[in-house]
Amino acid sequence: MGVCSNALEAGEHLKNKKTDVLFLDINMPKLSGISFVKSLKAPPAIVFITAYPEYAVDGFEVDAVDYLLKPVSFERFRTAVNRLLERFSENNISKNSTHLMVRANKKNYRINFDEFLYLEAQGDYVRFVTADKSLMVHGTLKEFIKQLPDNLFGRIHKSYVISLSKVEYTYPLYQIGHRKLLYNVFLCIKLGGLYLQVLGKQLV
Repeated sequence: MGVCSNALEAGEHLKNKKTDVLFLDINMPKLSGISFVKSLKAPPAIVFITAYPEYAVDGFEVDAVDYLLKPVSFERFRTAVNRLLERFSENNISKNSTHLMVRANKKNYRINFDEFLYLEAQGDYVRFVTADKSLMVHGTLKEFIKQLPDNLFGRIHKSYVISLSKVEYTYPLYQIGHRKLLYNVFLCIKLGGLYLQVLGKQLV
């Protein structure tokens, strides 16, 4: 546990000590809370406690678990703690599981992680693609990413998450694909520039 007076101190604390949760304000000396979280390569669970409601959308865009407005009541703080516990529970399930359960076409499907080719966001649905099936599942890509192990899957675009083991080659730094015919279409997914460096590290 630690208390820091600004983002620079918080950054040093995170480098030297394992941190599971970070409570921080939006308006901080030297660097705003939003900018600080964006600067972290692997941020811990984030909870904003602030007097600025207008930054709530920005807070959740950096995957904050909760956004509390001052003054914070005990009941509201307890809700935030429960959300943190849910997040940690989801992460533990992902680390220990070997499959994902999804519902599509009024049926429940069990898909082993090694069966996945990729996931594609399509509005309010996510398309789950394996070698022999394509399922449209209600939900967001952000929700499902939390249930997938980081060492097996990588996000290459705002709309795509791929199975890293299915990557066979990359080329001119802009596209990524693998040699497999899916419904008579050669799969070639565009690699979003923002995810290029992250993907490169995962594939090493």
